[in-house]
Amino acid sequence: MIHKIEVENFMSLKNASVELEPLTVFIGPNGSGKSAIFKALVLLSKLLNGQASGEQSSDWPCQGLF
Repeated sequence: MIHKIEVENFMSLKNASVELEPLTVFIGPNGSGKSAIFKALVLLSKLLNGQASGEQSSDWPCQGLF
């Protein structure tokens, strides 16, 4: 289980750190970075599984990175 995620300079997040429990609920106003946390986790998962290099989807947050 992931216990903590730290995100820096990703999408709308300049510097964010979140402690995770077995059940963590994300609530907040629009534009506060809730979806960016999840996209960072998806990016990490894809990088670790070797799937990120060919990504061309329009919702991909790192187009042109690779």
